[in-house]
Amino acid sequence: MRTAIIEGEFRPGERIIEQRVAANLGLSRTPVREAVRMLAADGLVIATRHRGAIVRPLGRVDVLDLYELRARLESYAAELASTRAQEDDLAEIDAGIRDFAAAMGRTDLDVLDKTRLYSQANRRVHTGIIEASGHARLGHILASTIDAPLVFEAFREFSQAELERSNNFHEMIRDRIAEHEPTRASALMYEHIMEGRDRILASLDAAEDGGAVRRSARKRLTQVNPANPSARTVRALRVHRQHSVSVAADVSCRRAADRCRCRFGVSPGRTRCPRGRSSR
Repeated sequence: MRTAIIEGEFRPGERIIEQRVAANLGLSRTPVREAVRMLAADGLVIATRHRGAIVRPLGRVDVLDLYELRARLESYAAELASTRAQEDDLAEIDAGIRDFAAAMGRTDLDVLDKTRLYSQANRRVHTGIIEASGHARLGHILASTIDAPLVFEAFREFSQAELERSNNFHEMIRDRIAEHEPTRASALMYEHIMEGRDRILASLDAAEDGGAVRRSARKRLTQVNPANPSARTVRALRVHRQHSVSVAADVSCRRAADRCRCRFGVSPGRTRCPRGRSSR
């Protein structure tokens, strides 16, 4: 379940139906319920009294707060690592950098598998730096601060150039740690984290813009002049009505009557579902 949330199989705001999850995994509901409690403790889901558990939704302010906190903490870890890192620590960081470069060279994998490799290599680099800081309490705090689903989503969205730039930052931070330059290592880490934040914010903005376009299209359809509709609008409404009927068999009567799932939104002028039940 943790992997499904991190990789986006369960989307933010989506309800986790324990019975369905248990059936898919071939388990009883007891271990699933315990898993949900553990995920809630880690901040990945929100347990509600009447609706069960939902995947924690994140808005723009949440992303800003999380990444600002993470950037400050990890930049401090890089600063400490510059004065405390041992050869073994540097070797572990180097291994993560090589893993990241190797993942970029893979052409036999799909997007999801490559994103998994990027995420694993990135975690190895950053964990190596945190371990090199020699600050156990800082490591515990960062473990609960780094939002794994956000990091995974950022790598899924990165272009090839952005991936190369990300690993270049890894190399520069590693070199500054090896050269015992805490101020520069800290500044580079801060900027590195902020670039990941910017990618997530760009994705959120794009999603919001897409939603605004769809809402605008629905509004234009509801404002059509009945006396003189365009041919395109007539075709759109005809498709919409036909689609509304086909959707009704898959959703509840009330939802089928109130709105359909096609891109034209609210079903025009229908008060009863095709099953003949009242919509109210």
